[in-house]
Amino acid sequence: MTIYELEKRSGVSRPNIRFYEKEGLIAPQRLANGYRDYQEEDVLLLERIILLRRLDMPLDAIRAVIGGELPLPLALEHQQAMLTQKQAETQQARQLCAAIQQDAVSFGQLEPGRYQAQLPTGDDGRLLPPAQPGWEPAHGHWLMRAIAFMLDITIILVIWKGIQLYTLRMPELEGTFWKVADYVFVGVCFILYESVMLWCFGGTLGKKLMGLRVMAAGDNGARELSVGQAFRRTLHKYVFGLGLRLPVVSLMAYLLAVRRAKKGEPQPWDETFDYTVRDRGEKTGWAFLSLLLFAAMVAGTVYMELDAMNPPHTNDSASHSIYTYTQNINDLIGYHTDYDLQFHEDGTWTGTMEDMDLSAFTQEIQVGRRGQITRVTMRYPLPTEYPAKGMVNDGVELKKLALCAMFSDGSARGYLNAESLIYPVREQGQAARNGWVIHQSVENAPENFRDYYEYIGYSYSDGNAWKWIGPMEGKLSQTPEVVFVMEVYDSNW
Repeated sequence: MTIYELEKRSGVSRPNIRFYEKEGLIAPQRLANGYRDYQEEDVLLLERIILLRRLDMPLDAIRAVIGGELPLPLALEHQQAMLTQKQAETQQARQLCAAIQQDAVSFGQLEPGRYQAQLPTGDDGRLLPPAQPGWEPAHGHWLMRAIAFMLDITIILVIWKGIQLYTLRMPELEGTFWKVADYVFVGVCFILYESVMLWCFGGTLGKKLMGLRVMAAGDNGARELSVGQAFRRTLHKYVFGLGLRLPVVSLMAYLLAVRRAKKGEPQPWDETFDYTVRDRGEKTGWAFLSLLLFAAMVAGTVYMELDAMNPPHTNDSASHSIYTYTQNINDLIGYHTDYDLQFHEDGTWTGTMEDMDLSAFTQEIQVGRRGQITRVTMRYPLPTEYPAKGMVNDGVELKKLALCAMFSDGSARGYLNAESLIYPVREQGQAARNGWVIHQSVENAPENFRDYYEYIGYSYSDGNAWKWIGPMEGKLSQTPEVVFVMEVYDSNW
C-alpha cells in the first residue's frame, strides 16, 4: 500500500510516518521504481509505536523493544516509574504555582532564589508552542500552493524588472550574457528569498496570504525550520519541483507535482516536513487580497515600464543646464535606441547612426545669466539625391531625444509625451510648452521644394520628416537644412 493509504488506515500523518522511518522504527519494502510499499505488518507496527508513544515512552526504548534488546514488560516497568516521577514533579510544580500566586508578586518582584528549593527537577529544555487547532495537511491543495508560488515569483520578477529599468537602463535583456544573468539572478533570488522566509516566518508572503505553513516534523510535534532545513527544502523544490526553470523540464515537473497533489500524496521536498493549511473558514478574504496584491504588482510593473522612459533629470525644463541636458540625451540614447552615439556639451555628436555623417548634425545651445538653457537650435541636412538613405531622415530620432531630454517632467509617459510635441509642430509650424516655444523650418530650400520632397506624417514607422521624391538621377546644387528650435518665451533668462 502507498503512504497515503497507510495514513488513512493508521490515522498517523505522513510527516510523522516519514519521521519514524528516518528513526529506523519502520522499514517498508521498496518497489522496482523506488517507491515505498507498505504491508499489513507495517500498519500493525505503526499502531504499536503510536500506543507506546502515547504512554510517553522514549524513542530509544521503543527502538530497543522492537529490536528485541529490551523486553516489553521491563520497558513498561521503567516507563511506569518515570511517569510516577513526572506525576510527583507535576504536583510539586502545582504547589509552587499556588505559593507564588499567594505571594501576589509581579514579574519585576519575582525572586527565583526564594523558590529554588521547591522547583521540580525536570527537563529545562526548549518548550515547544502548543499545536494550533484549525490546520490540516496541505498536500492536496495544489491550486492554493500554485497561487502562493505565483505571488512569490512575481515579487522577485518585479524587483528584477526595476533593477533592469532603473539601474541597468535596459528595457529588454539582449545577448547571451544578459539572458544567462537573468536566469541565474532570478533563480538565486528565489532560493534565498524562500529559504530566509521559511526560516524566519515558516512561510513566504504568498504562503502566508494563502494560509500555508511549513514546519519541521518531529516526534514531539512540529517545530520551526532551521536554516539548513529551509535551504535544503527550497533547493530540492527548485530542482525537482521547478525543473531548474528550464522550459520543457519545468513543465513536466509541474505536471508531475499537480498529479501527486491531486492524489493527496506529498511532494518529494515535503516528505520530512509538516506542510499544513488553515481551515477555509479561518482565511476568509485572503484569496481576494492575494489577487489584489498580484494586480498591484502587475500595475506597478506597467508603471515602471512607462516611468523608466524618463531621463535622470526631470525637473522643470527652465532649470536645465548644458550638463543635465547632455546627460539626459545620452541616457535616452542608451535606453531607447540601438545607436552607438555620444552627445557632447559643445553640441556635437560622436559615434555611428545608420551610416550617416554625424558631423552634419549639430546643436547650438545658448544659456542665460543663471546658467540655464534658453535656446537650443538643431540643424540637420535633407537628402539631395536618390537614393536617400532610409528615405526618412535620421534627424527625426534626434528631435525626439532633444524634446524628451528638455521636457520630461517625471510623469510616467515622459518619452511618449515628448514625442507628442511633434504633432503641433508639424501641423501649425510651432508648439508651446512650459514657457517654451518649439518650431522648425527649412533653410536653403529650392523654389520648387515640393517637387523634390514629400512631407511624411508622424508615426512610429515613418517618423516626422521629408523623403526624397525627386528624379532618380541628378542632384540639388545646395543642401537644404532642417532647423529645429526650442527657446523660452522670456529672453531675460
